[in-house]
Amino acid sequence: SNSEKEYSLIKELGAKWVRVDFSWRKLEPQKGNWNFSKYDAFVDKANEEGIKILGELNYDANWLHKGKDQSRRIDLEELPHFLNYVEVIGKRYGTKVSAFEIWNEPNTKRFWTGSNRDFFELTNQSLNKLEEVSPNTPITIGSLFYHPILFAKSYLKKMINKVNVNKADAISLHPYSINISKLNKRITKAKELISSNGYNTPIWITEIGYPTGGLYPSKINLDEQANIVSKSLIYLTKAGSEMIYWYCLFDSKNDDETNKKMSSEAFFGLVWPNYKLKPGANSFSIIAKELNGATYNTSKIQLETNKPNSIFHALYKSKNDSDILVIWSKKKQSIIKLNDRSIIKCIDLLTGETIRLNNPKEIKVTNAPLLIHLD
Repeated sequence: SNSEKEYSLIKELGAKWVRVDFSWRKLEPQKGNWNFSKYDAFVDKANEEGIKILGELNYDANWLHKGKDQSRRIDLEELPHFLNYVEVIGKRYGTKVSAFEIWNEPNTKRFWTGSNRDFFELTNQSLNKLEEVSPNTPITIGSLFYHPILFAKSYLKKMINKVNVNKADAISLHPYSINISKLNKRITKAKELISSNGYNTPIWITEIGYPTGGLYPSKINLDEQANIVSKSLIYLTKAGSEMIYWYCLFDSKNDDETNKKMSSEAFFGLVWPNYKLKPGANSFSIIAKELNGATYNTSKIQLETNKPNSIFHALYKSKNDSDILVIWSKKKQSIIKLNDRSIIKCIDLLTGETIRLNNPKEIKVTNAPLLIHLD
């Protein structure tokens, strides 16, 4: 909506970036007839509010194909038209957005119906064009729906072999999953694949989310959302994801419609349409603010417990150089002792409450994740 209320909400959640598609069909509805008014207003307002933009360069224009069956593809003979769109957007907005992303989920038929060869060529030539017209704007490539059912690892390997990855600043993945505990391993393996091919390219998670309504198998109960949001963000950062975009900000349907037999796309948000926060919004906000600018710390921390195999923990180095520990028990509750450290502050990531401790070196850990500031 570009409203003050919406930007206040974004800041309340601790978000620093927004991901928005710069839709070719909206920007150039007829060949050569450009309409920038909506995007000019959006970009100017976001810049004014200090919110960074990841601009998606995606999809086709209505006038590009002769038949509807050819939508969501760019054949090689049509590629010059797409590159003209990339050039126009790169020149107009390159200094005003903080990064560009090329396409969205090309490894799904929903968003790309062309050949792999054509998409890899589109990516290479788009990288070249953006380097020419907007050389200082970071670019992320891939934007893959990263799930084994789609053979995403195989697609990533093909892309790495066919695309000039050195010209990209990041590789973006969408690791949607029914089992959130697999997120850490999936992204870790993706990093290993990228590294084994000679690249040190960062991974950005440009979509992750879970619907609280509808018919998708990944649907979760509303009372689970805070737990799943918290753990997903921690699993992904521990695996080395440098940027995470939650999909998405708003639901498009009200809470009394969650059990209707409809698509789950309407229920991925952290916020209801009336601006009421869903349970996961508070957890997102705490982590976004507490871990903003932090890095995963590979140093070991001594945790004394009688159930070591049931404990998951991640240690971070904050931008202020202090240590932050996130921890939970995968099974029953455990008592954790930190013999060489002391707890300064402990936050329950599900409720946002600060937990008062009788002993700064000992804490009870349950399935509810805790964020702990250490001395």
